[in-house]
Amino acid sequence: MSHVTGTATIQVNQIELVQEDKYQVARGKAIFGGQAINIEAYGKAAQELNANQGSPITAECKIFGGSNQPRLKVERVISAAAPEVGTISPETVAQLKKVLTLKPKATKPVLADALAAANALLEG
Repeated sequence: MSHVTGTATIQVNQIELVQEDKYQVARGKAIFGGQAINIEAYGKAAQELNANQGSPITAECKIFGGSNQPRLKVERVISAAAPEVGTISPETVAQLKKVLTLKPKATKPVLADALAAANALLEG
């Protein structure tokens, strides 16, 4: 079966994650080029699609089939809009507020330092 390989940005709509033999497989629908398309992925790419349902992603893909029944296979997710979700302690929130509270006329270097300090707090 012929295919086209490239990088695509897609909006993942609905994905069903199933176990087939020793692989996790994600199958479902996504928006690509303004139209709904069948989508599938295996392994780590399947897990990333499942975690980013409803979010736009950029991925290395193969498009199979003709204009009647196109199918997009995600080979590797390059970037995803959905952030990783975690927890943060109230103490860290208080520290972030203190670090990110700036004077109205703060300069760019002051802002950059504050953002670096905030990132350092978040990274632990």
